Amino acid sequence: MPAIALGHSQSSVLNLAYFENEILDLPSIMIPPLMSSTMNGQDILATRSQRKSNNSDNTSEVGRPELPND
Repeated sequence: MPAIALGHSQSSVLNLAYFENEILDLPSIMIPPLMSSTMNGQDILATRSQRKSNNSDNTSEVGRPELPND
């Protein structure tokens, strides 16, 4: 709406949105930081599973070894 108020035509605004999303593929490049307001449950689960797989690949883990639950 602000662009239309500044004198740009509605079609140029829509074409710019198409150019940014489809041609430049900005949604895959400009990913917001992962925080509670930008994540859903699936993102959180994928992040956790990715961390677990990354930790299993590394032989030098950071921190103390885990203790058994008992």
